[in-house]
Amino acid sequence: MKQKYRKFLVQRRLAGMERKLLDKKLSVLDVMHYIASASDAITPETIVNCFRHCGFNRSGACSTSEAAVPVDDEPEFGNLELPGSFADYIGADDDVAVCSAVSLDDIIETVRPHTAGTSNEEEMDDTAEASPSVPTYVDVLCYVDNIRRFACARDEIGDLLPDVAALERKLMHRGWANSQKKIRFF
Repeated sequence: MKQKYRKFLVQRRLAGMERKLLDKKLSVLDVMHYIASASDAITPETIVNCFRHCGFNRSGACSTSEAAVPVDDEPEFGNLELPGSFADYIGADDDVAVCSAVSLDDIIETVRPHTAGTSNEEEMDDTAEASPSVPTYVDVLCYVDNIRRFACARDEIGDLLPDVAALERKLMHRGWANSQKKIRFF
């Protein structure tokens, strides 16, 4: 799972670099989704191979090639002295701001395209003349991120997240596979 998570993270960073977005910050929500995607990408065959590599057999007999580790080597966690109380531990992040109030004007500005100095007729002419462009692979990944954020913000469509993760895995698999060029084309 760690390998798939790291691969996923590197692919996302490369996509950001291709788009000239060198954002070094990751949100906790994005990391959670990356981990969930990596977890979903693990196949049952991989799990069976891991157990077989560790010495477990289907017959139930364990491999005796390694010595058993004694259980008494574990530290006594019950004797540890913890600073503070459980209530202090739980309330440590009570004052952390998790969201901020956004005004209606800010929301409208974010959603609307910037149309400074153009009229509606000019916009209609421009859109009629311009042919629809095909989004790039990196643009599509950004759209997937936006869909994920939208689904997380809406409680009633939370079951959309597994579908978004599956779509993202397919895009990551096909997108990077198609972008590989032969050395003679450079």
